[in-house]
Amino acid sequence: MWKQIITALMDALRLVTYTSDDRKNRRRWNT
Repeated sequence: MWKQIITALMDALRLVTYTSDDRKNRRRWNT
C-alpha cells in the first residue's frame, strides 16, 4: 500500500514540476 502512496506522490510531484516549468517556458517564449 505504501508503494501506491509513494507512486502517487511521485506522479503528483512530477505533474507539479512539469506544469511550473511549462509556465516558465511559456513566459520566456512570450517575452
